[in-house]
Amino acid sequence: MKVDPQHRFLLKDQITGSFYEDILDELGEDSTTSFIIDALKRFDTGSSISTTGDGYHYSNAFTNVSGRLGIRLKRQRCLFHIVKRITKSI
Repeated sequence: MKVDPQHRFLLKDQITGSFYEDILDELGEDSTTSFIIDALKRFDTGSSISTTGDGYHYSNAFTNVSGRLGIRLKRQRCLFHIVKRITKSI
């Protein structure tokens, strides 16, 4: 029996330490956008937030979220994912 991969999404509010997480069956723009919007509605984001992620799959999702919520999203790549990619290429 083949099991479809699932993807763990996790957002943490660095100020309060609160987490929001979900398991998504796919990394499509719609599911990613929905997760980010649901998560950010639970936090006091103000007009600008910074996010750290693996650097993939999220470009359009963050643009969609920014427009729909009217906030500025600043992104950076996670050091763990950078090292993981370098290690795989060696």
